[in-house]
Amino acid sequence: MVLNPFYFRRLENDRVFISNVLGSWAVVDETEFMDMVASTNDTAQSATFNALGFFSEKSSFFDKAAETYLTRKFARPYAKPSLIMVVPTLRCDHNCEYCQVSRAPVDAFEFDLALNPDALACSIDRIAAPEFKLEFQGGEALLRIDFVVETVAALRKIRGQSFSVVITSALGPDLPEEFLEWCKKEGIAFSVSFDGIPEIHSAHRKSNFFDSFSRFSSQLERLKSSGINEIGYVQTVTRSTLQLDPDRIIDACRSLGIERLFSRPLQQYGFATLTQKKLGYTREEFVEFFDSYFCSVLRNWKKDRSFFDDGFGIYLANLFRASNPNYVDLMSPAAYGLQAVIINYDGNIFGADETRMLFETTKNKELVLATISPDGSIVGNLEPHAAFIADSFLEFNPYCDTCAYQPFCGSDLAHHLSTQGNGLGFKPESAFCSSTMGVFDLLATRFANEEFGLDEVSEWLT
Repeated sequence: MVLNPFYFRRLENDRVFISNVLGSWAVVDETEFMDMVASTNDTAQSATFNALGFFSEKSSFFDKAAETYLTRKFARPYAKPSLIMVVPTLRCDHNCEYCQVSRAPVDAFEFDLALNPDALACSIDRIAAPEFKLEFQGGEALLRIDFVVETVAALRKIRGQSFSVVITSALGPDLPEEFLEWCKKEGIAFSVSFDGIPEIHSAHRKSNFFDSFSRFSSQLERLKSSGINEIGYVQTVTRSTLQLDPDRIIDACRSLGIERLFSRPLQQYGFATLTQKKLGYTREEFVEFFDSYFCSVLRNWKKDRSFFDDGFGIYLANLFRASNPNYVDLMSPAAYGLQAVIINYDGNIFGADETRMLFETTKNKELVLATISPDGSIVGNLEPHAAFIADSFLEFNPYCDTCAYQPFCGSDLAHHLSTQGNGLGFKPESAFCSSTMGVFDLLATRFANEEFGLDEVSEWLT
């Protein structure tokens, strides 16, 4: 038996996180780690280390490593993306302080996608995978309800039931009864914004037309009373959130019947960079909050199993199901243009929502993958983007190539392009890297401390 290649990262309290290319990992104390490195007889014969692939016959390890690498990197279909996002309009009835794209007034119709639904459906048919998710974004997608309905109908004629539909919304516009009936019939899912507690939601998601939380809660009730139950909730974490007792967030969610939330940090894309000074925080502060928040989530889950935040779930999924990453920002190679594309209101196609946002502030045409013509034909030059995607293979990135979290991580090309000027980025100065490693650290440590186990992970990821 020989010691196989592995990665390591030192944690607090003389703990060490060890991992390998098989996607196996463990947290050991310093003595165990040094014994493993020295390959002492007792360690080499450890059933645990052997089962995780840290010790084995040399040839069998490399054969298995090659198979694991190929499966992890190339088992997903890359010929066509399985997530197609569409921006029907840039118009919006909210003025969110951390909005990442410029928004247009409600009556400024020159910011609507000019393609007719039939032409758009034909374009989507050309670029989408055999089975895919169609997601309407904005602006506020519900300001163009007729366009959404007609596009889905046109695409059903071509693709039948091979795609699902998600509408991303702040729930500001009116919801006609016939539209709600259509949503229920079509099985439409909603992804809606809720920023933790009512005061913060109304403070940051401002509107000239209504109090945003009051509107949100009444519209949410309309969705539920219409039998629409597939609703996801997204919280954008601001500096105000970090000052809360995390239990307040959980209590506020429960009062609205929300059992799952997805918390995400502020991003440095597009126009959101202008509000960083007012709303922002360091990534270290974010990780500290996330650690406290996770403790609250875990404590409440053990009481009645009624609330979980999927912001933790994306990291746990990669740690415990490394062969099947399910979050576009934690994939290697990146999901950019391979797993997802977005069709903007101007007909331009981008490889990621974040590059669409970056384009709004820079107007850099190199960010555009392709453009849909009025007749539905697609024109574009993909050559520059191949090099961009090549930068997302972590195994060949400086610093990523020796990182213990490499088998479970991904590449956020747009973040590094926005903050450092290129997709590769200098990882020691990357806010994405520091926060990602921080969250992995806290989850791995708390798992090693037996604060939660595989049973909880299985329940959360179901």
